Amino acid sequence: MSSQSSNQAVHDTSTSSGDSECSPDLAEEVRGLERELRAVVHDYVRLAALETRRAGESLVRITAMGSLVAVLVCTAWLSAAGWAGIVLVENNILNPGSTLLLIAAANVLIALAVVAAIRRQSRHLLMSATVDFLRPADRGKGE
Repeated sequence: MSSQSSNQAVHDTSTSSGDSECSPDLAEEVRGLERELRAVVHDYVRLAALETRRAGESLVRITAMGSLVAVLVCTAWLSAAGWAGIVLVENNILNPGSTLLLIAAANVLIALAVVAAIRRQSRHLLMSATVDFLRPADRGKGE
């Protein structure tokens, strides 16, 4: 029995020493892969951060330029409406009061048309296809 236990001890020692020789190499490979993975993730996160910053700066510029365009379009519209009013009054087509009322009514009608267009477009903000896609299959069938 003592020979079996000594043989077992020799076998255990050789097995564990063989494992220990592979273990440092494997551990080093795992550490190397971990470093590479961290570097790749870091690069992707940094790239995403830089692109997000660039997109944010572009959005601010676009918003500022859009505001300028809106002011210019409003000024042009007011000028055109004023010109139309002057023409109507100078040619005795309408009196000044009626001309102002006509211009105001035209503005209200245009505003209502724009509000209707905004309401039609607002349906696309709900992302209903995405919500349906993310809904669990068993919940979607029961409701």
